[in-house]
Amino acid sequence: MNVHVQDFPSSVLVVDDMPDARELLRTWLTMEGFDVAVAGNGVEALQLISEAKRPFCAVLTDMWMPEMSGAELVRVLRSRPATQLLPIIMISAGDGRGLPRQPGIDAFLGKPFDFPPLLHLLIELGCHPTQPDDEMPDAAGKALARH
Repeated sequence: MNVHVQDFPSSVLVVDDMPDARELLRTWLTMEGFDVAVAGNGVEALQLISEAKRPFCAVLTDMWMPEMSGAELVRVLRSRPATQLLPIIMISAGDGRGLPRQPGIDAFLGKPFDFPPLLHLLIELGCHPTQPDDEMPDAAGKALARH
């Protein structure tokens, strides 16, 4: 039996210090067919990345977190050869206009956001869920927008 990489769901790393936001993203992305790991800050994220059996297809990171911010995490990831090209989506409250210009991110999503654009963005960045992408979440999936 031949096993292909696309037979396995892509792994996404969610980094956010807000437990409710982490769990909501984990639940929704899992329902969409992704493997999901979560971390509460950049230090935890780096640990998970170094211990992962398969590389992550993308990192979704909040900007403002204790111990190591999203901006610091991006700088570390971009400085390491193994993670220089890892797609990074910055997520933070608002529209991002008040944030310092963050080099090294591939996309920005302001909280609140709807899930369908995130799903399409992940697919554009090379992540592949195991379920067809036309099975979008219902209104319950928009709950992250309220956190």
